[in-house]
Amino acid sequence: MDAHNREIMDALRLTPFLGQVPTEDLVQLAAHATRVKVRAGEILFRQGEKSGSFFIVLSGHIVLFLDGEGDPSKIARIAGRGESFGEACMCCHAARLVTAQAFSRAELIAIPGAALQSLFCASPGLALGLISEVSMRLRGLVRQVMDLKMKSAAQRLGGYLLEQAAADAGPATIRLPFEKKLLASQLGMQPETLSRALFRLQGLGVRYNRARDAFSVQDLQTLRTFCQDSGHGHGLLADHAAHS
Repeated sequence: MDAHNREIMDALRLTPFLGQVPTEDLVQLAAHATRVKVRAGEILFRQGEKSGSFFIVLSGHIVLFLDGEGDPSKIARIAGRGESFGEACMCCHAARLVTAQAFSRAELIAIPGAALQSLFCASPGLALGLISEVSMRLRGLVRQVMDLKMKSAAQRLGGYLLEQAAADAGPATIRLPFEKKLLASQLGMQPETLSRALFRLQGLGVRYNRARDAFSVQDLQTLRTFCQDSGHGHGLLADHAAHS
């Protein structure tokens, strides 16, 4: 294996849904893959275009828009390191369902859809890995819809911070990978709603440091209890304020 393919292989192994794929299948996949560097604001593909390649993010962030590009209210998802997008290329003649635009400078692995289709026929492990990834993403989207209906803005923000935290308990600092207005769109709210949600979470020891572009959480378990409260946490916030 040459240095180029070995580098691609190392990157593919960092991708969650490829973690259990047999080495011989990854070798075949790496042989068809290329590394792509994109500039901030660059469009990779637009909604409605014929599907081409499947992408895996190595660095940076790619914003997927439901319609057009650049409108935060139309953001479907933000793909970061180790995440994939462009799965429509698995289906012959399928059109792109979203527009993909680089939020910042990014490096990607691009794999032609035709190569993936042929490899799937010979590699059940690869096919199962991708099906599992798509299934997990679908469950995540269903959870987001449920959160929009069942949870307050403060609980959705708190849930995001819990997902990003490196620990399960104690204090934590969570750096934002992108600007707050993109976070607001990903959580299904306007920027001013995000600000109100943050203000509400301050009663639970959550602070935002603008200079560091990071959130600090005094106690993750307290925040988790609030986010799981079916009463939208009113009682917990009141109790916390009373003892502060």
